[in-house]
Amino acid sequence: CASAPLAPLDCSPPLPGYPVKPTDRTSEGGPSPVRLFPRAFLVLLMAALWLSLYPLLYVYLPASLRVGRSYAPFSWLIRPVPAVPTPKDTLVQAVQVPPVRSLPDTLPVEAPGDYRGFHALAQFFQALKCSDSQIRIAYFGDSSIEGDLLSQSLRDTLQKRFGGAGVGFVSVLPAVPHFRQTVLQEDSGNWFSYQVGIKNAKKLTPGISGKAFATAEGWAGFKASSRYPGVGYFPSARLFYGTSPAVDSLPAIARVFRSSDTLVYPLPAQKRVNVLRVPGSALKSLRIGFSLPDDMPVYGLSFESETGVLVDNYSIRGSDGLGLLHIPSSVLEQFQQAMGYDLVVLQFGMNAITAGMKQYGWYTQRMTDVMAHLQTAMPEADFLVVGVQDKAAKQEDGTMATDPAIAKITRAQRNAAYHFGAAFFSMYEAMGGEGAMLDWVENRGWGSRDFTHFNARGAEEASHLLMDFLMEGFSEHNRASIVINR
Repeated sequence: CASAPLAPLDCSPPLPGYPVKPTDRTSEGGPSPVRLFPRAFLVLLMAALWLSLYPLLYVYLPASLRVGRSYAPFSWLIRPVPAVPTPKDTLVQAVQVPPVRSLPDTLPVEAPGDYRGFHALAQFFQALKCSDSQIRIAYFGDSSIEGDLLSQSLRDTLQKRFGGAGVGFVSVLPAVPHFRQTVLQEDSGNWFSYQVGIKNAKKLTPGISGKAFATAEGWAGFKASSRYPGVGYFPSARLFYGTSPAVDSLPAIARVFRSSDTLVYPLPAQKRVNVLRVPGSALKSLRIGFSLPDDMPVYGLSFESETGVLVDNYSIRGSDGLGLLHIPSSVLEQFQQAMGYDLVVLQFGMNAITAGMKQYGWYTQRMTDVMAHLQTAMPEADFLVVGVQDKAAKQEDGTMATDPAIAKITRAQRNAAYHFGAAFFSMYEAMGGEGAMLDWVENRGWGSRDFTHFNARGAEEASHLLMDFLMEGFSEHNRASIVINR
């Protein structure tokens, strides 16, 4: 068929008085600049807004979502006054609420490269000399200590030398089922779990471990382990739990199951942290059932002797340590009243490492804030910062070598300890420094193939390095005491 003739083009000028309407497209068919301008302006406006808000949101973002480091977007307009070092004994009054602010790359105080700060552990060392009472260590860390790694052999060595028995505090649920070997756990499977840094659908208040658990009807079971002599039984047990707005209308009940009978206990919740002493001693296993408001937090149990050393493992997977700022001071204070910690150990840093980051001064300041937050609730405790272990990463030429960030963040952690007045132990340097993790993995079989984490054997070796550090400081403390007494 013959096609219809095309209509002729109308090239006549517009009628007078009628404006020409801008076209959406150019003669080449692409978008007109008239339409592109508002879109480009909107994109630039959103980018400027994000860049302005990023420093304020930085401390709340998980490490996986952070890009680069924080910064001060208006520093060209308002110059911050450099921070002045605050003595450790005045930090309790100086820091009441964890600050959220843009931070400098470096603090005005640079720690000596060989700083260890044994003097900051004087009260803990003195407690070890008088071990006829309970001596308690709160060991906070990331996945490097998960499953009681490192802290389990440290606990065993300390208990053999200074006495004590019991695995210490155990969360209701383990982070990884069947991974921890110093206590065996099982549960009903219908628990809600919360950890600082993740979504908190039930608005649970985290406990000292940074975690909380809830169930309407559920149970949790614990069995002693034969891994070490000190954890082969439960000398005594205490249950730690929180409160709920619904606790008055829906009573909370715990049922302690024993071989011959079941003991039923009400769980009054007058405080944010409540304690129930579980009857019995030298137990081999324990199972507790719960009937609770489904937003009432249960934290865990402490298996403990009345005297000697106890080491509580508080591992928070994926944490850079800053999540501890979100544990309310009142909760920390009430745990401290029940536990009486003599030493707080902080082993974080690996999750603060970001590719391409050149300075870690911000981490120095934030970890100083973390220690100040904890010390507000635990004024009697000494503090020890354990630096990151070595980590190997693939280089541009394809070879494996120590990640350049390890030395930088070790320096930031040493500065934080020095600035706050805490002791510092460099795990990286104690392992052997640059290239150590490659040696531990490939030649000694002490590390995982991710070239970041210890395996069980490596964690035990790392604990011996830490124990050697503590005993060196303990010996110095004893020598100084002899000189003073003379």
